[in-house]
Amino acid sequence: LRPAARTEAQFPEELFSVAAASALVAEVGEPQPIYGLNPTTPWPLASLTKLMSVLIARDFFMPETVIGITEETVPPQSSSGGLFTAGERFSADALARVALGISSNDAVDALARAAGYSRFLERMRERAASIGMRHTSFFDPTGLSSLNFSTAQDLRLLAEHILAEAPELFSVTREPS
Repeated sequence: LRPAARTEAQFPEELFSVAAASALVAEVGEPQPIYGLNPTTPWPLASLTKLMSVLIARDFFMPETVIGITEETVPPQSSSGGLFTAGERFSADALARVALGISSNDAVDALARAAGYSRFLERMRERAASIGMRHTSFFDPTGLSSLNFSTAQDLRLLAEHILAEAPELFSVTREPS
């Protein structure tokens, strides 16, 4: 881990051990990170994609909006392990909580399909650009695509945006699943 803004005397390296190819430690609102390790190197996003997806779902739906689960959302090879059944109906808020709480691909897929899949994905890309995530790409809303990628630096921008616009999303991630 390399010091970015603080001196080694303030944060000695021997106090930190990071087993990651990329990392960024920063204080919210402070322009200079505390530490960085390849913060501009792009990596697959995986389930971190769901943070942007749930943020975008808020643009399309009120929390109480009812969304139906379709056959398209829960195909036989579904990753939800039987959590959803076609024909069931849930509030947008419930689907968002499941998406973030247990990283449900099917919950995110239901939200994206209800909004219009292509429109939803385009809104994800637009939001990323509008908050300065220049090294981020979204090809699907669940994070399953290896073509979804970002950098630690861009994820910092997303986290700060969520904290400013929808801090309750992070509350969901702290609840027991």
